[in-house]
Amino acid sequence: MRSSSAVDTRLVQTAVIGHKNSDQPIILPMDPDDLARHRRRHPKYTYWCGIQLDGCGRELADRLCRDGRVCHFAHHPDPDGTRPVCQRSANGEDSADHLFIKQGVTRWLGKQQLRGKTTIRDLGQGPGGAVDIHLPDRRHRLRFQMNGLDIPTWRRVDEELGEDADTVDWIFNHDGPVTREMLGRYGYSLRVRLETHGAERRVHIGAEHPDRAIDWTPLEECTISPGGLLTPAVESIRISAARPRPKPAGFLLQGSVAFTPDTASLVPDASPFAAAGRHLLMADVKPTDSRTVRALLSLPADAPVPAGNHVYRCTGAVRMLVTDPSRSSGAEWAIEANAFVRLNAHEAQRTGLWTPPPADQVAASDTPSPAPLPVAEPAQPPKQRQQPSPARPAPEPTTKRDRTDIVVAVRDALIRDAQLRARPTWETLARVADLGLDRLNDSDRRDLLIDVDRPLADDKPILSALVHSEGGGPLPYLASVLYALGLGRPESDAALKRWCAREIDRAHAAHGVPSRALPPRLPLQAPGEAWAPQRTAAVKNHQPTSSERLRTLIAHGERLLPDAQGKRSRLKSAIKDAQKWLRLRNSLRVTRQERLNGGASPSANHVEEALYRAIQAVERSQEQKRQTYIRESEAPAAPTRATKAGPPSPQQQRPTGVPVAPSELRRLLTETAVRGETATWEQLIGGERALTHDHPESIRWESLVNAEGQVTGDVPLLSSLVTDTGGGPVPYFRQILLALGFEVPETKQRLEEAWCREQVRCHAAHSTPRQAMPPSLLSKAWTKSTSLSKPQSATGTSPETERLTSEQIGELGARIKGFLAQTAMAGATITWSTIRHRLGDSLPWLPPEDQGELLVRADEATPADEPLLSALIVVGDHVMHPLYRHVAFSLEREVPESDEELQQRWAMDVLKLHALWRHR
Repeated sequence: MRSSSAVDTRLVQTAVIGHKNSDQPIILPMDPDDLARHRRRHPKYTYWCGIQLDGCGRELADRLCRDGRVCHFAHHPDPDGTRPVCQRSANGEDSADHLFIKQGVTRWLGKQQLRGKTTIRDLGQGPGGAVDIHLPDRRHRLRFQMNGLDIPTWRRVDEELGEDADTVDWIFNHDGPVTREMLGRYGYSLRVRLETHGAERRVHIGAEHPDRAIDWTPLEECTISPGGLLTPAVESIRISAARPRPKPAGFLLQGSVAFTPDTASLVPDASPFAAAGRHLLMADVKPTDSRTVRALLSLPADAPVPAGNHVYRCTGAVRMLVTDPSRSSGAEWAIEANAFVRLNAHEAQRTGLWTPPPADQVAASDTPSPAPLPVAEPAQPPKQRQQPSPARPAPEPTTKRDRTDIVVAVRDALIRDAQLRARPTWETLARVADLGLDRLNDSDRRDLLIDVDRPLADDKPILSALVHSEGGGPLPYLASVLYALGLGRPESDAALKRWCAREIDRAHAAHGVPSRALPPRLPLQAPGEAWAPQRTAAVKNHQPTSSERLRTLIAHGERLLPDAQGKRSRLKSAIKDAQKWLRLRNSLRVTRQERLNGGASPSANHVEEALYRAIQAVERSQEQKRQTYIRESEAPAAPTRATKAGPPSPQQQRPTGVPVAPSELRRLLTETAVRGETATWEQLIGGERALTHDHPESIRWESLVNAEGQVTGDVPLLSSLVTDTGGGPVPYFRQILLALGFEVPETKQRLEEAWCREQVRCHAAHSTPRQAMPPSLLSKAWTKSTSLSKPQSATGTSPETERLTSEQIGELGARIKGFLAQTAMAGATITWSTIRHRLGDSLPWLPPEDQGELLVRADEATPADEPLLSALIVVGDHVMHPLYRHVAFSLEREVPESDEELQQRWAMDVLKLHALWRHR
């Protein structure tokens, strides 16, 4: 009989299978019946107290208990009958979690078709302190941190992991100071937990947010994106406008701080100290009992901008802001103040930041005054010096330094306005700059703006476009500013307004926080006028040289090459000849054959004329194709169904505008996906076409729908790559989903999640090598619920292809009218999908034309002096249904032409319906 001292009484619940060095973990089923089934299923399994479990390496026995105790593993006795000695301290069901993580991640990487290496770390408390996954092809690392960690150690390890990776995702098992640090930096932190399923533990990834509970997702549903590990909750947080911006650390400063602004220095782009409600400026800062330093100064946005030749003292609390050092640079710092006062001349001079001007330049004053723009008075006899001059004074700086300071101050003020997405008038700009700019006449203002925007560059927006007149339009002398900058003259006032709108968007993109890619600059002149050789000069009294004209022609020709179908070879040959002539002319490096033929090179006029005619041929061909497309688009289409004359169907209603050809638009979208980018509509179709073609929203979403073609669950929506100017979904993305037969998400947040997921799918599908696409968050409207579909008809056609009879339309129209009346009484709105759910099998999926006929039938008895009940049908988060225009037109209601006026009319109709039906 075995001695009781030899029995292993520890309840060991985890082991490894096969041998002591195995990394295949198992958790023993605790129920006796489950263990009995497991034994029958795996009769050859052997279990070991594994080395990677910090065990002794001996074989274990699975003990089946029916006496009330749970089933568990136990060590075999030693040969001498004594109890075995094992130093393993962790025996519970979570003691092998690091091995289950390695097993789950390996399986997940295989499904994602990613190559990776998994390593289990011993951080001093035995194996399993951390699990590292390295993805060399993605230059990405995952660190599952199972033990606690302090912030200094975390920073050191993060730098080590980042040596061979661009991004590192930290996933924590426990809450602690590092997870709170991650919440403050990024707005979320990643967590891991494991759940027991039979004899294994399955990995779940959680997204922790400061304002809500942790959202857990199975590892199998996670994806790897260019930004790191992605779960649905993380995706939602990243696109959320409420995501907190990482704040620098702050330390309270003791004593007073004096400063004087340095208007000649620009604030660094995308500064980490930029924050809403504040603006930054460079200043010379002098703390008490310390030397003067150059530093960034953060001031309230509503505070007056301090002038560059005054000295100020900060009042109230003053803090020093410090950022964490990055891998490419050290820590940055700035001074934050909430109030300041201007010092008088005596106090300012004591700081060493200001000296009084010479007596012959400015009168003595007890406060340092700004350097004004002196007025140049006309020469007069001495006896007339006291009389006012009838001529208007023309202010101009007396020195080059004064002029430079003014230009820099105005430029800084306009950049701050661009950061705040504001548009100043000249009077507002004069008050902010505090330089007496309101005394300048229009000619001096024009010259000053010219200097502000010089030198001209494609990647630098024209800040003068931000300044508007009292009426809200461009400045009356802005065209002269643009001409002097070399941009040419606008064709019309409308063209100038369009150009200004684009340039304002470019300024917001360049100087906003955060900044974004600049859209292309619109041309001011019609194609062919600004660059035509020997036609007009770019600047008055300047005739471009042959080299300059050729370079301009080459640049224009290269822009036309991708679409020069049928004329490409001629244009390409002319461009090569021009480039060869320039190389020979400038004595650059040429081939031996070119040097041999250099003496017989053609003249500049010959090369220029050949390239000019090749460009003209391409443009004539493109214009002919465009006119042909316009005629075909405007030609009336033959009716596909016999209907009563009068109201057109939704497909026949087309606002004025020229749609983009589906094949061309799909090509542009595919190229954007291959580059892993997104684009606005104007960036997608090109600046010149956006200027010459009028594309209302209805034309845009119809063009995108046609470009999608046949959409299935395996094909991502390329139209999701089109964004608004702020980088978010376009306003008509709901209409695109509706037209493609998708269920439109009910809330704005879910719509943004689905839109962002489709972008990730597009980039994955068109990457090289192709990556695995995450599942779509969209579902087809006719497959979301099987109860909404009919069985196939006797003819074998599906219910989606069958059309409703007149009797069915009448019956369903009456029932829909009842639903709409109930909705009006409740003071609410309703979606089409909700109506389908309420009607059940009697209302199958319908094409838009049948939906329109049902709504027309439902409202045909509505009195002419009452709004249509169909106005209560919305899309998603209270957006007007696209069929509202069709229904109103069909019932001979007055329909505004513009989408904006129709939107206002619809909103008023909804309010009137709620008021009319409240007491019925």
